[in-house]
Amino acid sequence: MLKISVINDPNLVFSVHTYQPTNFGLSTNPYAWGSASDYTSMANSVTQILGWLPNWGIVIGEWGSESAQALANRVTHAYAYSRDTTAAGMCPVWWDNGGSYAIFNRTTGAQTYPTIVNAIVTGAQKGLSDPGVYSTAASP
Repeated sequence: MLKISVINDPNLVFSVHTYQPTNFGLSTNPYAWGSASDYTSMANSVTQILGWLPNWGIVIGEWGSESAQALANRVTHAYAYSRDTTAAGMCPVWWDNGGSYAIFNRTTGAQTYPTIVNAIVTGAQKGLSDPGVYSTAASP
């Protein structure tokens, strides 16, 4: 990212894929996400992305967690990640692959994980109301 060259176009938006932390977001091995270091690492990742692409529109076009992870951890993570990325001025878009990341039934449109959907929405709302303020273990 540090070596890319981009045209100077105010309509340009970058899409980034990130599964922070990878041992939770990309893994089927159980991981109890939610420690203080998890929150710090996530905030550092968001800050790093902003550093790579200052003054650009950023869409987190792919993020989420595997269905193999505990639902309570997935909900907590979804809230915190959508809050942090939105608070940083980014747009988080959950990766619903119709499989292990699915939160909607692609045939009926029904929410298969309404608690995750709600966490994403409320996290984004909190991020919009508190720009620049990230989640912590003490204050998710």
